[in-house]
Amino acid sequence: MDNDGASATSSTTATIGERMPADFSLSCQQDSISISAGESRQTVCTVTSLTSLNGFAAGVDLSCDALTNPGVTCSFIPSQVTPPANGTVDSTLIINATFETLLGTSDLRITGISEGRTFTAALRLDVQEI
Repeated sequence: MDNDGASATSSTTATIGERMPADFSLSCQQDSISISAGESRQTVCTVTSLTSLNGFAAGVDLSCDALTNPGVTCSFIPSQVTPPANGTVDSTLIINATFETLLGTSDLRITGISEGRTFTAALRLDVQEI
């Protein structure tokens, strides 16, 4: 209800036979990961096809950026995945921290790009001394 006591509602109208555009999402198994300077770690990230009436099934280019920590590199194997319509596909994210890596907490930006759409996910990275 809003301040005058009236209730607020919203609705979406779709034309019969109209297909919603296919889409995808991007997520990683972990929200954060700890790593020691000089170490390498892996986690799995998943691309999910969405919209059951018009399943997304195109290649998604995956990339990773260490943003504020120049001693960290990250990459995906494979770096391009194609989820089956209305399904999922995994890619392994490999994170490397050199001995010059800044200690402490920073963020990795995980990006998936396909057919003009860009989705991002954040992964918190905690770099510790050996």
